[in-house]
Amino acid sequence: MTLRAALVVSAHGTVQSLDEIPAFLQVIRRGRPASDELAREVRRRYEAIGGRSPLTEITERQATLVGELLGVEGYAGMRLWQPSIESAIDRALSSGVERIISLPAAPFSTEIYHDAVARALAAKGASERVELVRVGGYGTHPALVEAFATRAIEAGALERDAHVVFTAHSLPVAVVERGDRYPSLVRACVEQVAARVGLDHERWTLSYQSQGASEGPWLGPTLPEVFDSLRERGISQVVLAPIGFLTDHVEVLYDLDIEAAEWARERGMRARRARTLNEDADLCAALAAVAREALDR
Repeated sequence: MTLRAALVVSAHGTVQSLDEIPAFLQVIRRGRPASDELAREVRRRYEAIGGRSPLTEITERQATLVGELLGVEGYAGMRLWQPSIESAIDRALSSGVERIISLPAAPFSTEIYHDAVARALAAKGASERVELVRVGGYGTHPALVEAFATRAIEAGALERDAHVVFTAHSLPVAVVERGDRYPSLVRACVEQVAARVGLDHERWTLSYQSQGASEGPWLGPTLPEVFDSLRERGISQVVLAPIGFLTDHVEVLYDLDIEAAEWARERGMRARRARTLNEDADLCAALAAVAREALDR
């Protein structure tokens, strides 16, 4: 007998209004209040992209569309804000499901989201009666690689003078030193996307963006460092390919479209960004494929 299933798509989370920023930052900082300076800076960035991020709405549409492809109800939950993963689990359990498919919208960092789903199930006393299916890291899934490659080509990756800079969110080096495989997973994806596009190693670079404000080193090279290196090589046309992000969010709409574009202009360079995948049909098909494969396992 087939178990009745539901899909939970999880993401990092974002505020729904500017007034939520101090509380949101406190959650991100594990209960430590953010300084007024940090809160003002984050508010400025949100204001620069129109006052709010589309992350929540896009994740909700992803959950609905991928759920339809799988033939199950899809729910969205945010790990660090509302609507929470706990609320998504509540809604799924209220429909009488016997299996939860946990699908993080973060192909290189799945376990931290699966663990949040598992805790939510445990808090509801449902761990024993509801099977949790964890979708494994899927950054090199052929369908996702194809989707990233298509967006890079659309943005001009194959133009003769273009250099592609693949970007992913940075992490504290201390996290990697504790055994997180994130950098190797990111690089594996980038190498496969570059190969699918048809780029040799001289035509692309991996950069880590959106370094945080916490103490200690973060993964690099940063975008300014990469731009400086490319300028020294006489390169003036750059395609930014954000393979670390499935969905438009402040790290894309501000950090790339505004801040990185300005860094490029300051160096006499032009930066164009490849579109994010959002709820496009090829991404939803890829997410459904990785979910089906997890179910088959």
